[in-house]
Amino acid sequence: MALRISWGRYEVALLFDTYKRITKGSDINEEAAKLSQALRGLAIRKGISIDETYRNVNGMN
Repeated sequence: MALRISWGRYEVALLFDTYKRITKGSDINEEAAKLSQALRGLAIRKGISIDETYRNVNGMN
């Protein structure tokens, strides 16, 4: 079972920003992919060990 990591304030800010873009007509799948990539990159830069399920596109959708 994967370890659950709480959402940080910057992650939540990115999530809300993405939500606002989607409500204004952006493609949900494209935005989910961008968000996933940004969140995974943020975790890696913070030194958090992640697996393939961490903040993945399916979870963002």
